[in-house]
Amino acid sequence: MQGMVCLRCRRGIEMGDKSVAVYMFAQTVGVRPRQKSAAQRVCFCPQCAVSLAMALPEQRQPTQAPILARERNTPVAENG
Repeated sequence: MQGMVCLRCRRGIEMGDKSVAVYMFAQTVGVRPRQKSAAQRVCFCPQCAVSLAMALPEQRQPTQAPILARERNTPVAENG
């Protein structure tokens, strides 16, 4: 079995390392007979899994401290 890489940051993930695996497949709906694709596995390292779960921007350097909050400068629509 080959080593995996994190889909987000391309960091190597070896067997026995902690990671989050997501299995994806596609299936047709409303068409008979149903067609189903083979399941594909993608992996995320723990840092990227947490960033994705908290909707944080990508962190390229593993030594970078996590960003807990960020300001959003979104314009407010005025009614009138």
